[in-house]
Amino acid sequence: MKRKIFFCSVLIIFAAQFNINLYNSDFMIAVAVILFSLFAFILGRYPILPITLIVAPGVFLSRALFYFVQTGTIQGSVISYGPEIVFYLVYGICIYLYFNKIDFKLTKSYMLVPIVAIDYLANLSELLLRDGINTFTLQLQIILLIVAILRTILIGGFWVGLEYQNFSLLKHEHAQRYKKLLILISRLKSEVIWMDKNSSLIEKTMSTSYKLYEQLKDRDDLTALSEEALSVAKDIHEVKKEYNLIIRGISEALNSSLKDEGMNISKIIQMLQEIIDLDAKGSNKEIYWEIKIDYDFYTNKQYYLLSIFRNLFNNALEATEDGTLNIKFTSKNQEDDIILYITDNGSGISDEYMEYIFNPGFSTKINYSTGEVKRGLGLSLVCDLVEKELSGKISVTSNSTGTTFKIILPKKTLEV
Repeated sequence: MKRKIFFCSVLIIFAAQFNINLYNSDFMIAVAVILFSLFAFILGRYPILPITLIVAPGVFLSRALFYFVQTGTIQGSVISYGPEIVFYLVYGICIYLYFNKIDFKLTKSYMLVPIVAIDYLANLSELLLRDGINTFTLQLQIILLIVAILRTILIGGFWVGLEYQNFSLLKHEHAQRYKKLLILISRLKSEVIWMDKNSSLIEKTMSTSYKLYEQLKDRDDLTALSEEALSVAKDIHEVKKEYNLIIRGISEALNSSLKDEGMNISKIIQMLQEIIDLDAKGSNKEIYWEIKIDYDFYTNKQYYLLSIFRNLFNNALEATEDGTLNIKFTSKNQEDDIILYITDNGSGISDEYMEYIFNPGFSTKINYSTGEVKRGLGLSLVCDLVEKELSGKISVTSNSTGTTFKIILPKKTLEV
């Protein structure tokens, strides 16, 4: 607190040295007082009264010092500069009372009007001490009013500038959060699709267990085993019901919260670029992008595309052993279809793995220090999204210089 008081006081005293004379050589107009308001905008609630009690004599002493340096005497400095103490005391006390009333928050432009009145009153108080009744001339009152308005306009200008900056920062922050939310939703939708796919596997397992019970129930020597088979079938049925409830709950939550109409493919890729670049930076890698969008289509299937491209981009990033990676994305228009190419310059996919890469659970990514194997769902999920959700086709070509995924999607599925 003491440091804040000292810092603010010194700034105001220093700013007071920049002034002009509009009435006589002793009555000085400075912009220093606008700092009382600016500090409120920047710092919020701050100690105006202690600062006022330092600034009022501080400005006088600084002027008296300069006067002494110039003339070699301090005689006359009290008469010339002493009344300015009254100006800063009146201004500081009034601005303190006003900002306390509005809780140090200026929210509307009309709230600047009292600052005009405070400025006018402070100047009037100083001039009354200097000239007494002679202060009340029309010309001088107009000068005081114009000075008060001009200084308050400066305050308003700074306030508008700060509000705009805060709005821009808030807008940027909201944009970043929105991008992260879109990615999160795309991941959730992908997981729901995968869970839905596994639901059929649960159904199949339950059916197999019940068939086993049917085969064993008539065998007297296997009665206990048949009962266990039936118990397993019942348990699987209960698990399936709970599993489907979870899937339905997540799906309903996602569908009820998603009000987005759609996105252009260029926006989807731009968003993913930023996120994948951050992932690359965290892995001490760097990505060089080449984006060529010949056909910037608009789609309401953005969550599927986000998931597809994110998986492909991440796969390329994780597979690269070098510190740099080149990724090329191309979008083309071909009659009733949209053709998408994703190419990287990695080490490629071995021929022996090519026929397995879209199989669920298949992965060549092993952490040799921990023995952890990736779950191998990324490309399988990509294939399901492309072929089942978007009615498209996906193919891959690869060699030692890189890998290219080609995705063909029908326009009638994608475009809004």
